[in-house]
Amino acid sequence: MKQKVLLFFPSYRSIEAAPPLALLALASVLERQGYNVDIIDSTVEPRFKERILEQLDDAVCLGISIVTGPMIDEAIQISQAVKALRPDFPIVLGGWHPSTLAAQTLKAPYVDVVVSGQGELALGEILGRLAAGQPLDGIAGCSFKRASGEIVHNPSRPTTFIQDLPPKSYHLVDLDVYAALSGRRWITYTSSHGCPYDCSFCSNASLYGRAWNALPAERVVSEVVDLVRKYRLDMVDIIDDNFLVDRQRGVDIARGFEASGEKFEWCIQTTANFVLRSSDDDVRLMQRSGLSRVFIGAESGSEEILRSVNKVRFQGTRVLHDVAEKLYRVGITCTFSVIFGLPGETEQDRRDTLKLLRDIKRQFPTTEFHSNIYTPYPGAPNFKHAIAMGLKEPESLEEWAAFYPNFQRLPWLDDATHQRIQRMREYIRIGFSHRAISRRSSAREFVIRVLGPAARLRLRNDQYGFPMELWLLKSLSQLKSALGLSARSHVVQS
Repeated sequence: MKQKVLLFFPSYRSIEAAPPLALLALASVLERQGYNVDIIDSTVEPRFKERILEQLDDAVCLGISIVTGPMIDEAIQISQAVKALRPDFPIVLGGWHPSTLAAQTLKAPYVDVVVSGQGELALGEILGRLAAGQPLDGIAGCSFKRASGEIVHNPSRPTTFIQDLPPKSYHLVDLDVYAALSGRRWITYTSSHGCPYDCSFCSNASLYGRAWNALPAERVVSEVVDLVRKYRLDMVDIIDDNFLVDRQRGVDIARGFEASGEKFEWCIQTTANFVLRSSDDDVRLMQRSGLSRVFIGAESGSEEILRSVNKVRFQGTRVLHDVAEKLYRVGITCTFSVIFGLPGETEQDRRDTLKLLRDIKRQFPTTEFHSNIYTPYPGAPNFKHAIAMGLKEPESLEEWAAFYPNFQRLPWLDDATHQRIQRMREYIRIGFSHRAISRRSSAREFVIRVLGPAARLRLRNDQYGFPMELWLLKSLSQLKSALGLSARSHVVQS
């Protein structure tokens, strides 16, 4: 019986990539069942296609984890390559996108099985059946396609609490490769699942509902400190949806990190109201223990927009000012994200958002900002509203691969408005850029710092015509790309 499993993670196309947490979670369960797991992350493996294809004869299946957006393109490419070589080889898709669109995903001729929701236990059961040549009927959380083409949806799988799952299999990846890419030794880590809130643009509830469950503080401390020591980490990014739901647990984790004697940075994401619920002593303790950054979804500087996404009741604009001040006083970087292009957003709403950014940055200079254009995710509460407003829902996995509003215009934004928002976002990145995880310095970063005052002036005047600064950065990127291609060509010829 074959005991190897191939797990593929399509690239995010970022030098800030870390070992893929979703696949490390799957691997931890599969290893306990006796499988040998090979994790292939195309971000750090230029031969990812060859590495997968040359192992097909020895493997039970290929598992791929994807979210909505550009990752789908690479998932399609590798799936088609596998099927061209071995039409009978099982391909299993999981992650946020297949979980919410299982039936549509299974219509793709190169997809055999979809895991919906948490995949650790479901994939273990699926592999047992595949290895034994048995059908997949009855496996909770699994949809599959019979040889006849019939699509079968098994019952959903109840949520497994995070404390009932084993630690992630970090030993399966080479941290040195990721460190070489980003310039520092860091990982992502999850200490809790879920969030109690129901922000209308967020698809989390489609997986966890509004429930929140977490590892005990002592387990978090033990695992993180062990990882820091074993892999010589300088940063751990705890990517929980909302880390500070349990205030005392957060305090206990910080106290444990401090008591360990290990010196490392850690980051969290949470909501502003939970930070404000923490005392000044609590926050100072977190800073002493290494907490260097708190990510908070500010979303907008417009109370009306915050109300439209179900956020104003617990995180209005006044709260955003207060949390920026609280974190600034103790030396923790507050990083806000904002979303432009939400349904119903007006030009005045965007001006209110820019004013919020300017006011907070002026009072609390270490505060950082980054922005996104609204992406209507399947499974999010307001996805149907976006459809009603004219969004054309992709009808196949291939169409979803091209669905990325950062580059494509939302139907309620005309071309001029879309371009204006994109330029606004570029100038926010230049004028209020957040400190990258990567420690790689570059000429581009130096130019961005030089251009910062000009970008802030444009944002203050809300004027984005004749964008010389953006043209300069684009020319610099093109030059860097050309030099990179030339250097690689020289290496090949040598």
